[in-house]
Amino acid sequence: MSEMKNQLKPLPFLVLLLIFVLLVAGCSNKEAAKETSEQEQGQEELKDPEEVGYPDEITYWGELIPNVAATSKSLNEVAAYQQLEKITGTKVEFKHPSGEGDDITEQFNLMTASGNLPDVIEYDWRNVPKGPDNAIEAGTIIRLNELIENYAPNLNRYLIDNPEIKKMVTTDSGNIYTFPFIRGDESLMVFLGMIIRQDWLDKLNLDSPFTIDEWEEVLTAFKTEDPNGNGEMDEIPLVVQLGDMKYIGAFVGAYGIHAQFYNDNGTVKYGSIQPEFKDFLETMNSWYNKGLLDADFAAYDSKLMDAKVTK
Repeated sequence: MSEMKNQLKPLPFLVLLLIFVLLVAGCSNKEAAKETSEQEQGQEELKDPEEVGYPDEITYWGELIPNVAATSKSLNEVAAYQQLEKITGTKVEFKHPSGEGDDITEQFNLMTASGNLPDVIEYDWRNVPKGPDNAIEAGTIIRLNELIENYAPNLNRYLIDNPEIKKMVTTDSGNIYTFPFIRGDESLMVFLGMIIRQDWLDKLNLDSPFTIDEWEEVLTAFKTEDPNGNGEMDEIPLVVQLGDMKYIGAFVGAYGIHAQFYNDNGTVKYGSIQPEFKDFLETMNSWYNKGLLDADFAAYDSKLMDAKVTK
């Protein structure tokens, strides 16, 4: 206490300091009030979602990706979207641009320039002319900051608790223009992998395989024990495009490496030149020789892959 008393300033200085603090606080409050007022003026009236309900009909513009286009002319033909219409009572009219790449970009630009916009546009807004901030200013899309603060409490709390993530999803002008998909949990880190026939596993009383040895055991059973029940050994145990690094990575990871570039404790490595990759190739060669890997794997494209899986 004695040291603190010795450091006290003379009374006149304290009075001046107090006046200065009050002036600064007053200015700050005025600026804050002004900023709040400006935000309120530019903010539409927010309503309770329960009061709004679902619309009777909406139009939805978005690219029809090749995997869907191979079997359907529109997302209206996809069973999942038909079920959503039943649940919500909302009829969705999907509008899909034709062509790909530059053709879709040109159609998007013409649509936005016309001002005749659908209710929903699915697009990579990072690539719009002059960026998403300009799209917000032009009225093509809306700023989501206030909507998130008022109606997305979980996301809002996450962004407050993780300012580095909030910075990543916010433009330089301070706008949030999309709901981010944040891979914050381990379960979200995996987005590609193998698909296995659960009905075949059930019929042969097998568990889902996890290790390479377990995979070989299951694939061998698929080949030799007639899981499709037609009395013939015509099953294809494994269909995979080995030229596609995304898919072979499902097996390469069992050898402690990645298929392409990866970070190994601070050292950048390329998986395909590691000694473990040779072990992986030897396993694939063994599976091929045993008939576990489809003999046509080297000729696969997406159409052949679809034909093999669906038949």
